[in-house]
Amino acid sequence: MEIRTITYSPSPTFEAIHRDRPMIAAVRGPVGSGKSVGCVMFMLDVSINQEPNADGVRKTRWVCIRNTYGELKATVIKTFQDWIPEEVCPIKFDAPIVGMMRIPHPDGKTTIEAEFFFLSMDRPKDIRKMLSLEMTGVWINEAQFLDLNIVNEAASRAVQARYPSGKDGGPTWCGLIMDTNSPDEDHWWHKFEFEQDDDGNSLKPVGWSFYEQPGALVEVSPGAPISPDLQALIDAGYFRDYLGRRFVANPKAENVKNNKKGYDAWFDQLGGKTLNWVRSRICNRFATVATGKPVFIDHFNRDLHVAKDKLGPIKSLPIVIGMDFGLTPAAIIGQITAFGQLRILDEVVATGMGIERFIDEQLSP
Repeated sequence: MEIRTITYSPSPTFEAIHRDRPMIAAVRGPVGSGKSVGCVMFMLDVSINQEPNADGVRKTRWVCIRNTYGELKATVIKTFQDWIPEEVCPIKFDAPIVGMMRIPHPDGKTTIEAEFFFLSMDRPKDIRKMLSLEMTGVWINEAQFLDLNIVNEAASRAVQARYPSGKDGGPTWCGLIMDTNSPDEDHWWHKFEFEQDDDGNSLKPVGWSFYEQPGALVEVSPGAPISPDLQALIDAGYFRDYLGRRFVANPKAENVKNNKKGYDAWFDQLGGKTLNWVRSRICNRFATVATGKPVFIDHFNRDLHVAKDKLGPIKSLPIVIGMDFGLTPAAIIGQITAFGQLRILDEVVATGMGIERFIDEQLSP
C-alpha cells in the first residue's frame, strides 16, 4: 500500500485556529497568504480527530462553498486536490459535486470517512442547495462575495451538530470556517469584525472568532516614521514605489517561505492595479475595490473624508437629499454647513425597484 505524507506547517494564524477550534472562524488575509490551504487542512484535521463510532469509523461531512461554479472548480477544488489528491478522495462531478475520502486512521485501528460537497452559491435562493444536507462543518471560500443571508444560513446549519448522528456519537466539533481578502468598509464583514452599535456594544455575532493575517506588503506614507524592521528591508531593496506610494515587504507576512518568488510574488502584482486594489488584496486593509472607473479614483482619503464619530443632524440646517435613479436607486441624506462642508448623515440603497417604490418603501420611512 502506498503511503502518502502531507507536509503542512501552519502559519501563526492557522496555528491559533487549529488550537482554538472556534465554532465559527473568520479569516481575513492578503492573496497568497495560505488561507485556502489552511481551511482545507483544518477540515482534514477535524476529520482525523473526530471520535470513532462503535464500528471504528470517524465520520464527517463537509460543505465547501464558493460564489460561482467557475471559481468553485478553478480555485476551491484545485486547492483541495493539491492537498487531498484524487486517489485519496475521488471526486464525482455530478450535481452536486461530491468527494468521498475513506482512508485508514494513523492509529492503525480506525477509519476516516469524510464526505465533501462542493456547492456554488451566488444568490440567496441558492440556499436551497444545502437545506437537505446534514453536515459537520462548512468552508466558505472568499466569503466577501457571498450574500450575508447565505453566510448566516450556512452558519446556522453548521452549528446544529447534526452529522454524524447521535447513534454514531455525534460530531466532536461542528461549525464553519471562512476566508476572505479585505472587502469594503461598508461590507458586513467589517461591521461584524469592528463596528459597534450606538451604545458601544460590539456587533460581532455570538460564537464568531475573527483572525487577521498580516499584510504581505506595508504602505509607507510620505514623511511617516518607519520602524527599524521596515527600514532594514528598505535598505535591502525590498520595496517598490508605485503610484506615488511606497510599498515595503512586511516582515510579519505569512507564507513567504512557501513561495518560490518570495516577496516578489506580491511586488509583481502591483502593475496596472489601483491603489485600493493593492491595499485590499496585498496590504490586507479594508478599501473600496470597484470595477470600472470610480469618480474619486484614488483621491479618497478616509482620515480626511470620514468623521471619527457618527455625524448627527444640525437642527438649524435644512436636509439635502441626493438621489441616483434606475433599478438600483440610491440616496444620500446630508446637510451643507455655512462653511460649505457637505456632511453625509446616512444613505439608502436598494436593488430591483423603481424610484416611486424606493421612495415609498425605503427613503420616506
